[in-house]
Amino acid sequence: MNGQDVLSFDHMGNPLYEIEFTADCDKGTINIPSKSITVSTSMGLRTYTVSGTGTFDFKTKELSIDYTVKTPDNNTYEYVLSGDIAI
Repeated sequence: MNGQDVLSFDHMGNPLYEIEFTADCDKGTINIPSKSITVSTSMGLRTYTVSGTGTFDFKTKELSIDYTVKTPDNNTYEYVLSGDIAI
């Protein structure tokens, strides 16, 4: 899947909530382009914007993704997802 767009899996079963990303296996990088996702909440429909970048290493079998979520209230939250790669 080197260089091809990949969709994440949405455990809620709604493909509209899937995040698309591109991995460059030669460089060990991941790019998550900005995507707006509208969800139903107790406050009505709310749109969040998600984007990010990451790195992975096949030798150490480690993955790290830095991503940002911007809320409808213009608050920005930054997260880090890291873990081991199972290959």
